[in-house]
Amino acid sequence: MKKVLVLVGLLCCILSWANAQPVVGNSELARGLYAKAKQYVGKRDFPNAILVYNQLAQMEPRNLVYRRELAYTYYLSGDLTRSTQVITPLLKADEADEATFLMATKIFTARKMLNNAFDAVDRGLKKFPNSGILYAEKGTLHSLRKRYDKAEDAWEKGVKRDPNYHMNYYNLTKSYFVSKRPLWAIIYGETFVNLEKYSLRTGEVKKILFDSYKQLIANAQLNQYESEAQLRRINKSKSDFEKIASSIYSNASSLVLGGVDIDNVTMMRTRFLLEWLNKVDSKYPFALFNHLNKIAEEGHFPAYNQWLFGKANSEKLYTDWAKSHPNELNSFEDFFRNSSFRTVPKQYYK
Repeated sequence: MKKVLVLVGLLCCILSWANAQPVVGNSELARGLYAKAKQYVGKRDFPNAILVYNQLAQMEPRNLVYRRELAYTYYLSGDLTRSTQVITPLLKADEADEATFLMATKIFTARKMLNNAFDAVDRGLKKFPNSGILYAEKGTLHSLRKRYDKAEDAWEKGVKRDPNYHMNYYNLTKSYFVSKRPLWAIIYGETFVNLEKYSLRTGEVKKILFDSYKQLIANAQLNQYESEAQLRRINKSKSDFEKIASSIYSNASSLVLGGVDIDNVTMMRTRFLLEWLNKVDSKYPFALFNHLNKIAEEGHFPAYNQWLFGKANSEKLYTDWAKSHPNELNSFEDFFRNSSFRTVPKQYYK
């Protein structure tokens, strides 16, 4: 089942590229066959899809899209040998796009040909140096080899080069939570859930966010017992942005008494936002914090925090809150579903 979900996710990704492209096919017949092939893939009728893509490749041999999607369909059908045979020559084609390099990387990885996978993704990044999705894939390859520092470096480059591609934030959120760097797990996790609002991954990250605040508050309280020399050592590797954010959160952590719950986390976040926007925003403008301020100005910040942390804090308490605040919840949901969040280039402060 898990494999099917992964394949469906990749299918959606590839189809989104196909839909973003100009009309494929030099004739009405070719365009009709291409649409039919995609329908077969959607129905998981891979033999018919393969048949049609092969026909299209013969009709228009210089059209890379047909061969690329033929390779992908072989991959979905489990025929990795033919998939490799079709995709490999496309990597040297002038027309090779991000989807081609991504697909090749996926195919080589499935065959445990990691050197080939790295070569494919590096070729892609040489041609598309701002491709967030290729950086995400390169980070995943490093993770497979347990080179976690290099994985984080690849994902960070993805955030810097393609700041509105969501999966690098997702990967970094999980990585920084595991390595106990809660501030960045919080910043990247909240960025992710505002870019991808409703999915299984969103629910996973919301739980990580709540637990990251527990880490953050515990660290702030432990730092009270550190010497100045130890604190300087801790702060040595931090950017100025991180030092300021950590300091504000550390001061605000005094609001958290008797354990972490949704109410005191919301109060702490509110104080953080007020101080950041009043004192720091002019030096370090940050799209996420301004987006949260917009939510607060619209009167939705309490409901947003319930949406963000409620179930992670307590399923029962969240259900009780939702039942007793239906208008507040519905108003927030309407606002949130219709609002859009975009990061801003050059606001990379890691």
